[in-house]
Amino acid sequence: MTLSIAVTGRDVDITEEMRSQISAALDRVERRLQGFPPDMTQTDVVLERLEKTGAWQVRITLGAGAPDHTFTSTEEGATVAEAARRAAEDIVDQVERFRDKVQRKEHTYEEVRAIKEGERAS
Repeated sequence: MTLSIAVTGRDVDITEEMRSQISAALDRVERRLQGFPPDMTQTDVVLERLEKTGAWQVRITLGAGAPDHTFTSTEEGATVAEAARRAAEDIVDQVERFRDKVQRKEHTYEEVRAIKEGERAS
């Protein structure tokens, strides 16, 4: 599985170095997604430089395989790499909690998706 990463900046020009740092931070997320449905590959990253502190803020949003389930994290850091690493670590924690929850209920990801879609139709 390969993550599809869309990086945008709020009043910031995104450089290749920034893209590379964000991609490196998301490598661990990608490894944790092994076995998840392929539609979990869309990842949106918004990068912003905070005026008051000068810190970098990174918001990561990862689309989930189950309807109405999205992993999201917003973190700050002195560098883009630091903020991206922090946000990615939070996403990894969320993915692991979700995986544990699904496994405790003894459902596959496809069953969870079917259950959620059934609730929507009702």
